[in-house]
Formats: sequence, structure tokens, C-alpha cells
Amino acid sequence: MIKKIWKKLLLKKFKKTYDSKKEKRILFLTMQFGLGDGINSTDIIESLVDEYKVDTLGNVNQKIINKYNPKINNIYSYACNKNKTLKKSIIMNLKLILELRKNNYDIILDAHSSAGNFNLIFLRFIGGKKILGLKKVNNRYNFNENEITLYDKLFNTQEEMVNYLGLKKKKKKIYLPEY
Repeated sequence: MIKKIWKKLLLKKFKKTYDSKKEKRILFLTMQFGLGDGINSTDIIESLVDEYKVDTLGNVNQKIINKYNPKINNIYSYACNKNKTLKKSIIMNLKLILELRKNNYDIILDAHSSAGNFNLIFLRFIGGKKILGLKKVNNRYNFNENEITLYDKLFNTQEEMVNYLGLKKKKKKIYLPEY
């Protein structure tokens, strides 16, 4: 019963009109937890900011890494506990979801290394016109990639996402505060 409800509500994408010539706004979503993982995604963000208006969503470490990048439009982070672990609660992150939903993203890039239940719920409620993600699926209901039609396209690596968008891969770049 729960599996059927889950499939209807979260795995399927509701149709939205999408015009690739009018792509303007991208949400780069990642839940990498270490600073090193965040640094590894800076090259992808650098590729995106030349062509799109980019917002990022991640944990506190991701926010720290992107904080001084003047090319990023908005930097959002999930609600975390005092020990900086993610509160995987939609209720705790409801304000964030509503704010992101208002932004009406053309593309959401889910660059997280596995599409867990929490990611799928977030993506479902944010509702981008086009959602791209990675093929790794990690959820308690054991869905495979073919059942998750919420994504418009799935890739093996983050680099494949960048190539799909027709962007040149840039070098990793970290912006630091000026003193």
C-alpha cells in the first residue's frame, strides 16, 4: 500500500512545459557532507554560472565553500541539527521547500551521489521544469532507476550532466574572502 502511494506521489513527475531556449535558472542540489566533496563540485558550478543563473542547495559545508563565490545567485542549506547532521524531515525544511518552489527553476541538477527518499521528496515538492540526476538509487522501498520517472534524465557521473547541457568543464575554483 505504502509503495503504491509512494509511486503515485513522489516518483512520477507532473508535466510542466519546458522550453530549452528559455532556460534561465538552475538549482544545483548536492548533499555531499565533507568539505572535500563540496570542493569537487566547484568545477561543475563554475561551468554553470557562465550560462545560467545558479542557486545552490546543500548542507552547511557546501554553503561555506560557495559563500564567497560572487557568481552564485543564492545559496541555500538544509536545516541541520546542532552537530551539523541533516534533519531529514520535510516539516523542518518546509520553509526552505516553499522558498525554492517560488523560484520556479527551469532545471534542477541533483548532483547527490544517491537518490534517497529525502531527495525525492525535496525534488517532488520543489518542482523544477526539468530534473537531471545521477543513476544511483538508495531508498528503503528498493525502487530501481526505471521506476523513478521524476527525473527527466539520469547520468552515471556529474561530468556527463555538464556535457549534456553542452557546457565546457572548468577548473575547480574556490573563492576566499578578501582581507
